[in-house]
Amino acid sequence: MHTDLGNKIATLLENHNALTALIESDRFNGLAADTQLKLLNLHREVDATMNAINAQVDAIDLKIADMFYALNL
Repeated sequence: MHTDLGNKIATLLENHNALTALIESDRFNGLAADTQLKLLNLHREVDATMNAINAQVDAIDLKIADMFYALNL
């Protein structure tokens, strides 16, 4: 399960980077306006997902650190 989750997050990051590169490229400007909008919205959705994952990981890490501290580990 952990490896699968790691792979999914890695794929999400790769897709984010690919979307960013496309949006920043000259090719993006040649796309239809509705396609540009779909790509921008998808990019925002991926950003939001990555931010949510990051926040969850930070919260869990803090809980784990607090537990280890409470147990003097």
